[in-house]
Amino acid sequence: IWTRIRFLVRANIESARKANTNKPSSSNSKGPLIYFPHFVTRRFAELAATVVSLFPDDEELFDARERDVRRDVTETLRDEFLALLARLSREYFAASATKDRVVFLANNYDQVVTVLDERSCSHSELRKFFDVLLARQREAYVDATLDEGIASLVEFVKKTERLFTNNAKGDGSSSSSSSASLVDPDYVHSLARAFSAAWEP
Repeated sequence: IWTRIRFLVRANIESARKANTNKPSSSNSKGPLIYFPHFVTRRFAELAATVVSLFPDDEELFDARERDVRRDVTETLRDEFLALLARLSREYFAASATKDRVVFLANNYDQVVTVLDERSCSHSELRKFFDVLLARQREAYVDATLDEGIASLVEFVKKTERLFTNNAKGDGSSSSSSSASLVDPDYVHSLARAFSAAWEP
Protein backbone atom coordinates (compact mmCIF):
# COMPACT_ATOMS: atom_id res chain seq x y z
CA ILE A 1 0.00 0.00 0.00
CA TRP A 2 2.76 2.43 0.94
CA THR A 3 4.53 1.72 -2.32
CA ARG A 4 1.36 2.55 -4.26
CA ILE A 5 0.72 5.72 -2.26
CA ARG A 6 4.25 7.01 -2.86
CA PHE A 7 3.98 6.08 -6.54
CA LEU A 8 0.69 7.97 -6.86
CA VAL A 9 2.04 11.09 -5.18
CA ARG A 10 5.26 11.06 -7.21
CA ALA A 11 3.28 10.55 -10.42
CA ASN A 12 1.20 13.63 -9.62
CA ILE A 13 4.32 15.68 -8.93
CA GLU A 14 5.91 14.66 -12.23
CA SER A 15 2.64 15.26 -14.04
CA ALA A 16 2.46 18.82 -12.70
CA ARG A 17 6.06 19.47 -13.70
CA LYS A 18 5.66 18.18 -17.24
CA ALA A 19 2.11 19.32 -17.94
CA ASN A 20 1.48 20.74 -21.40
CA THR A 21 0.17 24.28 -21.06
CA ASN A 22 -0.55 24.95 -24.72
CA LYS A 23 -3.40 27.37 -25.16
CA PRO A 24 -6.67 25.77 -26.35
CA SER A 25 -7.40 26.38 -30.03
CA SER A 26 -10.97 27.54 -29.48
CA SER A 27 -11.24 31.31 -29.44
CA ASN A 28 -14.40 31.06 -27.36
CA SER A 29 -12.76 29.17 -24.50
CA LYS A 30 -11.65 32.24 -22.56
CA GLY A 31 -14.87 32.51 -20.55
CA PRO A 32 -14.86 28.95 -19.18
CA LEU A 33 -11.12 29.19 -18.49
CA ILE A 34 -11.71 32.19 -16.26
CA TYR A 35 -14.91 31.20 -14.51
CA PHE A 36 -14.38 27.47 -13.99
CA PRO A 37 -11.37 25.98 -12.16
CA HIS A 38 -8.94 23.92 -14.21
CA PHE A 39 -9.48 20.16 -13.94
CA VAL A 40 -6.03 19.64 -12.38
CA THR A 41 -7.09 21.86 -9.49
CA ARG A 42 -9.83 19.48 -8.43
CA ARG A 43 -7.45 16.54 -8.72
CA PHE A 44 -4.82 18.25 -6.58
CA ALA A 45 -7.39 19.37 -4.01
CA GLU A 46 -8.91 15.90 -3.62
CA LEU A 47 -5.52 14.24 -3.22
CA ALA A 48 -4.34 16.90 -0.78
CA ALA A 49 -7.53 16.63 1.28
CA THR A 50 -7.14 12.87 1.49
CA VAL A 51 -3.55 13.07 2.70
CA VAL A 52 -4.31 15.88 5.18
CA SER A 53 -7.23 13.83 6.54
CA LEU A 54 -5.08 10.72 6.94
CA PHE A 55 -2.12 12.58 8.44
CA PRO A 56 -3.36 15.78 10.17
CA ASP A 57 -0.97 18.64 10.90
CA ASP A 58 -1.65 18.51 14.62
CA GLU A 59 -0.62 14.87 14.93
CA GLU A 60 3.02 14.02 15.45
CA LEU A 61 3.95 11.37 12.92
CA PHE A 62 6.57 8.87 14.04
CA ASP A 63 6.53 6.90 10.81
CA ALA A 64 8.96 8.43 8.31
CA ARG A 65 6.84 7.24 5.39
CA GLU A 66 3.81 9.13 6.67
CA ARG A 67 5.87 12.29 7.17
CA ASP A 68 7.29 11.97 3.66
CA VAL A 69 3.88 11.55 2.06
CA ARG A 70 2.44 14.52 3.92
CA ARG A 71 5.44 16.68 3.00
CA ASP A 72 5.37 15.51 -0.62
CA VAL A 73 1.74 16.58 -0.99
CA THR A 74 1.51 19.69 1.22
CA GLU A 75 4.84 21.15 0.10
CA THR A 76 6.36 19.61 -3.03
CA LEU A 77 3.16 18.87 -4.97
CA ARG A 78 1.60 22.10 -3.71
CA ASP A 79 4.50 24.14 -5.11
CA GLU A 80 4.46 22.28 -8.42
CA PHE A 81 0.71 22.81 -8.67
CA LEU A 82 1.10 26.54 -8.04
CA ALA A 83 3.86 26.75 -10.64
CA LEU A 84 1.58 24.97 -13.13
CA LEU A 85 -1.28 27.40 -12.44
CA ALA A 86 1.10 30.32 -13.00
CA ARG A 87 2.19 28.85 -16.34
CA LEU A 88 -1.41 28.25 -17.35
CA SER A 89 -2.42 31.82 -16.49
CA ARG A 90 0.47 33.24 -18.53
CA GLU A 91 -0.27 30.97 -21.49
CA TYR A 92 -4.06 31.24 -21.55
CA PHE A 93 -4.21 34.98 -20.92
CA ALA A 94 -0.99 36.25 -22.52
CA ALA A 95 -2.87 38.92 -24.45
CA SER A 96 -5.53 39.59 -21.83
CA ALA A 97 -5.87 42.16 -19.11
CA THR A 98 -4.29 41.48 -15.73
CA LYS A 99 -7.75 41.02 -14.25
CA ASP A 100 -8.36 37.90 -16.35
CA ARG A 101 -5.32 36.19 -14.85
CA VAL A 102 -6.34 37.30 -11.37
CA VAL A 103 -9.85 35.86 -11.80
CA PHE A 104 -8.43 32.59 -13.13
CA LEU A 105 -6.07 32.17 -10.17
CA ALA A 106 -8.70 33.25 -7.64
CA ASN A 107 -11.22 30.71 -8.92
CA ASN A 108 -8.67 27.91 -8.77
CA TYR A 109 -7.52 28.83 -5.26
CA ASP A 110 -11.15 29.03 -4.18
CA GLN A 111 -11.70 25.51 -5.54
CA VAL A 112 -8.89 24.16 -3.35
CA VAL A 113 -10.26 25.94 -0.27
CA THR A 114 -13.77 24.64 -0.98
CA VAL A 115 -12.64 21.03 -1.34
CA LEU A 116 -10.56 21.20 1.85
CA ASP A 117 -13.57 22.60 3.71
CA GLU A 118 -15.82 19.88 2.32
CA ARG A 119 -13.36 17.23 3.53
CA SER A 120 -13.23 18.70 7.06
CA CYS A 121 -9.73 20.08 6.56
CA SER A 122 -10.66 23.70 7.24
CA HIS A 123 -8.16 24.01 10.09
CA SER A 124 -5.22 22.52 8.21
CA GLU A 125 -2.08 24.49 7.41
CA LEU A 126 -2.64 23.83 3.72
CA ARG A 127 -6.07 25.40 3.91
CA LYS A 128 -4.65 28.48 5.65
CA PHE A 129 -1.94 28.70 2.99
CA PHE A 130 -4.48 28.80 0.15
CA ASP A 131 -6.70 31.16 2.09
CA VAL A 132 -3.84 33.69 2.09
CA LEU A 133 -3.31 33.22 -1.66
CA LEU A 134 -7.03 33.70 -2.30
CA ALA A 135 -7.11 36.89 -0.22
CA ARG A 136 -4.19 38.29 -2.23
CA GLN A 137 -5.98 37.62 -5.51
CA ARG A 138 -9.10 39.33 -4.20
CA GLU A 139 -7.03 42.40 -3.36
CA ALA A 140 -5.39 42.23 -6.80
CA TYR A 141 -8.85 42.07 -8.39
CA VAL A 142 -9.93 45.23 -6.58
CA ASP A 143 -6.75 47.00 -7.69
CA ALA A 144 -7.21 45.86 -11.29
CA THR A 145 -10.84 46.99 -11.29
CA LEU A 146 -9.89 50.40 -9.94
CA ASP A 147 -7.15 50.70 -12.55
CA GLU A 148 -9.73 50.16 -15.28
CA GLY A 149 -11.97 53.00 -14.17
CA ILE A 150 -9.96 55.52 -12.18
CA ALA A 151 -6.33 54.65 -12.89
CA SER A 152 -5.22 58.28 -13.14
CA LEU A 153 -6.82 59.16 -9.81
CA VAL A 154 -5.27 56.14 -8.06
CA GLU A 155 -1.85 56.95 -9.51
CA PHE A 156 -2.19 60.60 -8.43
CA VAL A 157 -2.98 59.60 -4.85
CA LYS A 158 -0.02 57.20 -4.70
CA LYS A 159 2.37 59.71 -6.23
CA THR A 160 1.19 62.52 -3.96
CA GLU A 161 1.55 60.35 -0.86
CA ARG A 162 5.15 59.60 -1.84
CA LEU A 163 5.87 63.29 -2.43
CA PHE A 164 4.38 64.28 0.92
CA THR A 165 6.35 61.56 2.72
CA ASN A 166 9.64 62.48 1.03
CA ASN A 167 9.05 66.18 1.64
CA ALA A 168 8.42 65.62 5.35
CA LYS A 169 11.54 63.48 5.65
CA GLY A 170 13.66 65.91 3.70
CA ASP A 171 13.14 69.14 5.67
CA GLY A 172 11.43 67.87 8.79
CA SER A 173 8.46 70.08 8.06
CA SER A 174 4.94 68.80 7.89
CA SER A 175 3.20 72.17 7.44
CA SER A 176 0.20 72.24 5.16
CA SER A 177 1.64 75.16 3.17
CA SER A 178 4.81 73.32 2.17
CA SER A 179 2.85 70.19 1.32
CA ALA A 180 0.27 72.08 -0.71
CA SER A 181 2.99 73.48 -2.96
CA LEU A 182 3.66 69.96 -4.21
CA VAL A 183 0.18 69.66 -5.75
CA ASP A 184 -0.94 71.29 -9.01
CA PRO A 185 -4.47 72.63 -8.35
CA ASP A 186 -5.39 72.64 -12.04
CA TYR A 187 -4.48 68.98 -12.38
CA VAL A 188 -6.48 68.12 -9.27
CA HIS A 189 -9.51 69.91 -10.72
CA SER A 190 -9.17 68.03 -14.02
CA LEU A 191 -9.01 64.73 -12.13
CA ALA A 192 -12.10 65.64 -10.13
CA ARG A 193 -14.03 66.54 -13.27
CA ALA A 194 -12.99 63.30 -15.02
CA PHE A 195 -13.96 61.26 -11.97
CA SER A 196 -17.33 63.00 -11.68
CA ALA A 197 -18.06 62.33 -15.35
CA ALA A 198 -17.05 58.64 -15.26
CA TRP A 199 -18.23 57.61 -11.81
CA GLU A 200 -21.28 55.36 -11.66
CA PRO A 201 -22.56 54.73 -8.10
